[in-house]
Amino acid sequence: MNNRKPTVADFNKEIHLKFLNKLENIHIESFKDYCKTFEIDLFCTKFFVDPTDKSLNSETEIKQELITFFRPKKLEILEYRYDYYTSKTVKQIANIIEKDTDRVVAYLERIKHTFQNGEVSSLSKYGDIIEMSLVKEISSFKILKELQLVESHLLLSKKVSERITDHNKLS
Repeated sequence: MNNRKPTVADFNKEIHLKFLNKLENIHIESFKDYCKTFEIDLFCTKFFVDPTDKSLNSETEIKQELITFFRPKKLEILEYRYDYYTSKTVKQIANIIEKDTDRVVAYLERIKHTFQNGEVSSLSKYGDIIEMSLVKEISSFKILKELQLVESHLLLSKKVSERITDHNKLS
């Protein structure tokens, strides 16, 4: 009887993520980013024998539930990874997520300090993000989620202001 626990290597074989090559840590980062973007609690007792070990390498022991949970999401994960690592212009991102280019420019300008060297290029002569700036190692889908959060907060603030204005008119 084989009592061997499944590992991240087994997960890789099942899901075909191919992140166990020379670029192992890079592909693991996009997978972790996918989970964070879609609010999946990756490091939990449901998925890992030791959820406190966040190193994720080929020998990390997992539970079968990790494979079972992510198997139906395989194509989404692969698309997310492709988008994450592909250099794309701000305009291309706006087209992918069907948002106005100016909104994407504004969002990326606000977070550009978080990028590492080489993750953003083709800035304006003043160092600003522009429509043709290139970004990589960020997912268009993560940008969409963040923009939706900003839109929700703006709408909420607008509604609060309207309520205050209406209340003041009645007073």
